[in-house]
Amino acid sequence: MNLGMNHQHTIKNRVHRSFALTFIFGIFAWSASFNLLLSQETATVVEDQTEMLFFKGTEPPQADWRMPEAVMDGWTAAKVPVGYGESFVTEPDWTVIEDMRNNYATLYIRIPFELPAGRRFDALNLSARFDDGFVAYINGVELGRASMPDGDVNFETFADSHEHSDDRADLDADDEVLNALKAGRNILAVEAHNTSIGSSDMIFDPELTIDISGPIGPLFIRGADCDGQPRLNINDLVYLLQWKFGNFTEPGCQKACDLNDDGTADISDAVTGLEYLFLVGPALPAPFPEVGPDLTEDDLTCVSGEQED
Repeated sequence: MNLGMNHQHTIKNRVHRSFALTFIFGIFAWSASFNLLLSQETATVVEDQTEMLFFKGTEPPQADWRMPEAVMDGWTAAKVPVGYGESFVTEPDWTVIEDMRNNYATLYIRIPFELPAGRRFDALNLSARFDDGFVAYINGVELGRASMPDGDVNFETFADSHEHSDDRADLDADDEVLNALKAGRNILAVEAHNTSIGSSDMIFDPELTIDISGPIGPLFIRGADCDGQPRLNINDLVYLLQWKFGNFTEPGCQKACDLNDDGTADISDAVTGLEYLFLVGPALPAPFPEVGPDLTEDDLTCVSGEQED
């Protein structure tokens, strides 16, 4: 009788331990996924010694000078910060503009920076020490201005006030600016203005930070989630071809069917899958073989990684 009771207690304890381990593992996995979705960092994308291009405002710059895709002919490569006329503005820590006084009142500046794909850009701040005034743009959208008149400005526009070298302007992005950010190359464009052509000094010393979180969009496994099953096999390729050329329903995650990550789901993806499965081809682009976000932008949808019955 006692042996039977002990045996029952042993089974109960094993069940309880098994349930506890399963529960703990589930909580751990959920927590890891939750942290992946909500992880956030503040990235400094422009700081001292960041590379820039500048153009001397003896004439108007080219019309698209604020845009990321602009081809800049006649601009000079250098690094921020930039200025002249102050005792602390010395090389190699500063780019010194020797000929600005008495020749031109505006200096045009382009500072490129890179942002990761598949992430969300939640906030942006430009903190800049300056003298006399400036207007800043992100990918062509005005971020803000300091000590400058309202409205349109050009290479002959003077700043409103003088001597701000000990202060910093703090400009925070609105939704329009945040929406202008993109994965890859971006541009902080700045026009720095003096109060007069004869001004004794000019400085622009920027720091640009961006709050980045993510990943953006649904999580899936490339290839494997084409047919809604957890592993990549020939069935995913059959589903892709039947969807495109037969009578299968549209997959819940079209992105998963884009095996070569070219932004479309077509027969070339089936070829990529066959090469990987049977010819020891290269690994598929991320997210693969682990779950993750799509790191490239395209028009494919992904509502769910599982197909409906």
